[in-house]
Amino acid sequence: MAAKDRAQHFIMCEKCQRPVEFTCVPCEIKLCGECSLNHMRTKSKRGHELREYSRSLTQQCDIHPSSTCDVYCKSCSVPVCSECVATNEHKLHDLSSMSLITTFFETLIKEESNELQTKVKGNFEQCIQDIKSNLSTVSKHFAGVRQTLKLWGKKWHREITSLEESLGKELKDAEDEALRTLNEERALMESKIQDINESIKKYEELQASENPKLLVKFQSKLDKLSEIPTLRNFCVVNFISTELPTDLRKVFGNFKSFIWPVEFSSLSKIRTSKESKA
Repeated sequence: MAAKDRAQHFIMCEKCQRPVEFTCVPCEIKLCGECSLNHMRTKSKRGHELREYSRSLTQQCDIHPSSTCDVYCKSCSVPVCSECVATNEHKLHDLSSMSLITTFFETLIKEESNELQTKVKGNFEQCIQDIKSNLSTVSKHFAGVRQTLKLWGKKWHREITSLEESLGKELKDAEDEALRTLNEERALMESKIQDINESIKKYEELQASENPKLLVKFQSKLDKLSEIPTLRNFCVVNFISTELPTDLRKVFGNFKSFIWPVEFSSLSKIRTSKESKA
């Protein structure tokens, strides 16, 4: 295998995962054959210029096109050529061999890629499983709270219905007592009217007899018949309702929030956002 082909084996197209074949110089992007055709159709103020990809092309100095960047300026974090180093701009800077820096970053990228693939990705996939488990648990929790709420509501309904029935019985007893008293008073008055009617009838018979002996035996019952019996007092009731509280929840019940404990089985293996920033 040629050296050029071996180099391309490790470098992939920046738009897909196929091996790189070309470089667009103005856009500074590495492309495979198919992606390069699509790239050329896009608009760019700088235009497009495709060149066959090679490591030497990527190391071409921007300031001195005829030279390659074989030195890395650590102070400026940029690749430079020998001519750049000779100028005052990079002369006293911290410099290193470009090949050493390239090897270092290639190793670093390979290690990080391997860690992302074998460890970090798996940790987050495990977190997703933990979250799915939490979703199920939290749903069951709220279902339980909802059931408790319904049961408490039914209990209140039963208590209110029972209280209403008890008060209804007391009301019926009070009504029966009042009506019984009134009916007894009515019966008494009706018996008095019956006595009066009987007396009137006797008076009429006595008048019609014109018998002096019977007339002189007449005894007046007017005072007795005119006397109205003393009526008995009786009780009636009114229902005095208790005003509903302004905040009925204080009486019925309310929700109390608490922090749900978030637990990830792989949390200790993952750097949190704060740790990453630190």
